[in-house]
Amino acid sequence: MSSGIIDSHTHPFSCPLNLFLEEMERAKLRCCVPLFSIRNPSDIDRPDVRKRISSRLQGDLSRMQERIFEGIRGYIGSLANPTNKDVADLAKRYPDKFVPFGSVYMNGSEEQLEEQLKEGERLGLRGLKLLPTLQLFNPSESRNFEKVCEWCEKKRWVIMYHTGCDPGPFEIPEVAEDANPRYLVSVLERYSPRIVLAHFGAYSAYHMGLWFDEAITVAKKFDYVYADTSAAVSFILMERNLKRIRAEVGLDRLLFGTDFPVVGGSDIVSGVNAVSSCRYLSEGEKAVVLGENAARLLSL
Repeated sequence: MSSGIIDSHTHPFSCPLNLFLEEMERAKLRCCVPLFSIRNPSDIDRPDVRKRISSRLQGDLSRMQERIFEGIRGYIGSLANPTNKDVADLAKRYPDKFVPFGSVYMNGSEEQLEEQLKEGERLGLRGLKLLPTLQLFNPSESRNFEKVCEWCEKKRWVIMYHTGCDPGPFEIPEVAEDANPRYLVSVLERYSPRIVLAHFGAYSAYHMGLWFDEAITVAKKFDYVYADTSAAVSFILMERNLKRIRAEVGLDRLLFGTDFPVVGGSDIVSGVNAVSSCRYLSEGEKAVVLGENAARLLSL
């Protein structure tokens, strides 16, 4: 029996709520996962962050590094700033429509992180959104990321983890490098949280598919790693890529996601239609991707 359509990757705080709800209705969604991140633009001034990014900038990019750093500060500072309470309140207001995911600040103290995790538990959160790009951390070097993985494994929370590029200065692969899935391996060998590779490592406005190979490798190695189609659905639904996912990972770990409304010119309906009309998926596989996988993962 179909579980209905579940969008595992949305951003309702990035547009008027009434418009977002109208789009959910138009797409006939059962429910969705609202996502946001806690971040601080001034983290670009941290010596460890600057050193890590600078080491990857060569040639013209190296000469432009101060402009890049200012671009990072400006872009991060321009984004909406909801809170864990905001998303919990949204889910309480519409309990059948939203599965509440929160976030934590990744560059603070371990004590600060622990308090935020406990706050999330009190608020009834079901998972966390992490972006190594906008939150300026590298998972292989972050003790806080280890603590998040330990917490989520214990509490059965799901981590929605950004992989691939991001808009603005993070469209430069060298700047977005922390979001390469390969940096997850050393941590996931020690912890086993259920983690979703947002965008399947493939998102880039200029280099679509750039870390898809790495994402496949990570998902193949760890059976608690999932991936979603958000911002990369046309790439993921290509015949050769679906064949590879089916053979090396399994379509039972592929989630439908749209990134609505932050991907310009796209909507939830077009994402649903792309999967529903894909001639490289059977009818059963379409139902699995559009909702059954997410329903199982989120215990709906």
